[in-house]
Amino acid sequence: MMSVAPGGFADQGRSSSTSGDDFANVTLTDAADLAGMRAVVRRLLGGRGVDEATLEEIVLATHEASKNALTFTKGPDTCASVTLRVVSSEVLVEVLDCGGGFDPTCEGLDTAGPLDEHGRGVFLMRRFMDTLEVEPRRVGCLVRMRKRVGRVELTGTGGG
Repeated sequence: MMSVAPGGFADQGRSSSTSGDDFANVTLTDAADLAGMRAVVRRLLGGRGVDEATLEEIVLATHEASKNALTFTKGPDTCASVTLRVVSSEVLVEVLDCGGGFDPTCEGLDTAGPLDEHGRGVFLMRRFMDTLEVEPRRVGCLVRMRKRVGRVELTGTGGG
C-alpha cells in the first residue's frame, strides 16, 4: 500500500494529496505503488513552470530509482521511501530503501542496450538528472538525485 504525506513524512495507512506543497514523501511497499508515486511527482511539479520534457525526465529517473529500491530490497519488510523537494530552481529526489546498496561506478551498469528490458536504470538516472549520488548505509541505501529546472513557482512553506 502506498502512503503519501505532503509536507511531512510518510504515515503507513494514510494517504493524502500533495497539491500546493513543495515537499512530498511517498512510502512504497510493492511495484503496484509506482504509478501512484509517478502521479505524486507530476502533481508536485505540475503547473510550476517546469517544461513537460524535464518533468518526464524527473518522473522516469524517480521511477527507476524507486523500482530498483523495491526490486533489490530483501526480506518481509520490503519498502522504499521517496522524498521530493522543490527548492528555488532545483528538484531534489531521495530514494531510501532497506537493501544492501550498490556502487554506481561499478563497470557494467551502463552497458545495457537501448532495447534491453533490464539494466538501464542507472544509465537513465545519470542521463536525465544533473547529479546522482548513492550512499550505502548500515541498513539500506540512499539514492540522491538533483535536477535544475530554472525558476519554479513555490506554493507552500516547505521550500526555499
